[in-house]
Amino acid sequence: MDDLDVKLIELFTDEPRIGALEASRRLGVARGTVTARLDRLERSGVIAGWGPQLDPAAIEHPVTAFLTLEIRQGAGHDAVGDHLATIPEVLEACTITGAGDMWCRVVARSNADLQRVIDAALADESIVRSSTVIALARQVPHRVTLAVNASPDVACSEALLEVVTGIDPSRVVVEITEHRRASEPSMFAWAIRRLKSHGVQVAIDDAGTGYSDLRQILELQPDIVKLDRALIDGVDTDPVKMALVQALVAFGRDTGIQLVAEGVSSLSIRDAVRELKVDCGQGYALGRPEPAGLVLGRL
Repeated sequence: MDDLDVKLIELFTDEPRIGALEASRRLGVARGTVTARLDRLERSGVIAGWGPQLDPAAIEHPVTAFLTLEIRQGAGHDAVGDHLATIPEVLEACTITGAGDMWCRVVARSNADLQRVIDAALADESIVRSSTVIALARQVPHRVTLAVNASPDVACSEALLEVVTGIDPSRVVVEITEHRRASEPSMFAWAIRRLKSHGVQVAIDDAGTGYSDLRQILELQPDIVKLDRALIDGVDTDPVKMALVQALVAFGRDTGIQLVAEGVSSLSIRDAVRELKVDCGQGYALGRPEPAGLVLGRL
C-alpha cells in the first residue's frame, strides 16, 4: 500500500457513499485510477467488503460489556470459540495472555438482558470461571493499528515519514527489524525521535538475545520491545530464560516499555509467559496467521 491507497481507504471509510468521480476530484487523480486502486485493494483482501457498519446502540443494544473467561485445562479454545460464535450478541472473542484464557466483547439490550447473554456464554461446560466489566463510555472508537517493518536506513527516509503522517500516526507502529548498526547512527536516532514526536510508536523486533539489542533499546527508548522466539522457546522449562525474561519484564515496567513475547507456540509456554507477566504475546498457541481479508472482515 502507498500513500494514495491510504487516502482512498480513509475517504471511503469516512464517506462510504461517495462515488469514484467525486473521490477522484477530492484526491486529484483520474477516475480510472480510483476504480483500479479500489479493485486491487478488494482483490488483495485489504478491503473486505462494502457493507454498512452497524451501531449496536442504534439497534436497541446500548450496553457493551467485556467478559474474561477461564477455560478448563485441556478443553481447547476452538470448541469454546465455536460455542460463542452461535450467540448473536458476542461481537468478538480472542484468546489472550494474562488473567484468563479468552476475552469477549458482547452487547445487550439492558443490564438485565446482559445477564441472559452472560448465561448463554457460560453454558459451555469448558468455561470454569468468568469476570465481567461494563463499558460506561467510549473514549476512543475501535480502530486498527498498522505495523510497518523497517530497517534502520528505511526508518531514516522521508518517504516513510510521509506515509505514516498521511494517516493517523497514533495508529502506526514502526518495527525496526534489522539489528546491524545503521549507516549513520546519529541520523537513525534522530529519525526515531522524529517519528515518536509525530505520535508514531516504535518497536524493536527480535530483541533480547545479544548485547547489540540491549544497546539499541537504550539508545532508541522504544515504546514496544518484541522478545525473540529464541528467548521465549523453552521459557517454561529453562530457569535461566525465566530469570532473563523476568528481568526484562521489570525493566519494561520501570521504563514504560511494553513487552511482546514472540513464538508462543505451546500452552505451557503461554502459561509461563502469563505467569512472568509479559504484556502481550504472539504465536500459534494464541492464534495462527490468517489472510488479511478474513481478519479485517471480523473487525
